[in-house]
Amino acid sequence: MDDNLPEGRDSASTGVGVAKTKVAIVGLGNIGCAVAVAAAAGSDIDLVAGVDIDPGMTGRDLGETCGIGRIGFGVRSDLSEALVAGNPDVVIIATGSRLASVAPVVLEALEHGAHVVSSCEELVWPWEASPAIADEIDTAARRNDSSVLGVGVNPGFVQDLLVVVAAGATRNIKKVRGSRMVDLAERRKPLQAKMGVGLTPSEFEDRRIAGKLGHVGIEQSIQVIAAGLGIELDEVDVEDGPLVAEDDLRAGATLVGAGLVRGMWTRAVGREAGRERVCLDLEMGIGTASEDRIEIDAEPPIAMVLEGGVQGDEATVARMVNAIGQVLDAPAGLLSVIDLPPVPPTK
Repeated sequence: MDDNLPEGRDSASTGVGVAKTKVAIVGLGNIGCAVAVAAAAGSDIDLVAGVDIDPGMTGRDLGETCGIGRIGFGVRSDLSEALVAGNPDVVIIATGSRLASVAPVVLEALEHGAHVVSSCEELVWPWEASPAIADEIDTAARRNDSSVLGVGVNPGFVQDLLVVVAAGATRNIKKVRGSRMVDLAERRKPLQAKMGVGLTPSEFEDRRIAGKLGHVGIEQSIQVIAAGLGIELDEVDVEDGPLVAEDDLRAGATLVGAGLVRGMWTRAVGREAGRERVCLDLEMGIGTASEDRIEIDAEPPIAMVLEGGVQGDEATVARMVNAIGQVLDAPAGLLSVIDLPPVPPTK
């Protein structure tokens, strides 16, 4: 065990009698560390634990690991030890996209009485794809008087929550369309790899079929919209494929030659009684012009364009940090982004 980790803190204080929220972070990759940096800058948050399975991080000061200087305790590899030692009010989970792999972490945090905020894409709307796991999490959360929230940018904001909020100014909705275009030249290397950047079309197809490529969460966005707008979908179809460079492209030190994959496209369509009600497009590629667009065919119609798009990594961090206050005040159980009001930025 790392003796530097604060043991059994019952409360933290800002120094003026106002208790801080004690936060633990599980998963110290790019997003997890960015959350740590943002949380450490907040006057109302006290970082009490950091957990990662990377043996190279174990015992190293959390602040030094995330580039913010020493904060006095080391990263742990054992979640249970971190929960006991840090006694967090909220556990932020920034690990996997698939609920099956994240659920055990969520459940363990709940059994320690903590609220949970996670960037797991499938947790944004788990009731369709993973009803048994969703029920298990909801039951555990209610038993421990805690709340669980899956948040993010996509899913969790730009192609779902923002749509539902905008639709509140309309009636007689016929169809919703949304598109998100992302220039991967501006994004981190792991995301580029996830979109197949630099592969041959044949390599791309092999990895796509094996489930090793692609965006997770577009089905969840469709389901959030449907639930928020009262649309009863019969089916959701998802298609995807490669974006192939017509010319040589460069993104920093990365060169994508003509004929190689520069990214990936995905389309999801939700149908009710055979009629398209929700259609979402996602294009993520080197050389794609970033933009987010929402069109609601209703009375009155609404068309929204976010020029330059919402920057995914930075906004995901903001969504997670802003959600800390939300889960503290939320009812117990497994919640979705449409169960809670939009939240102002954390100071």
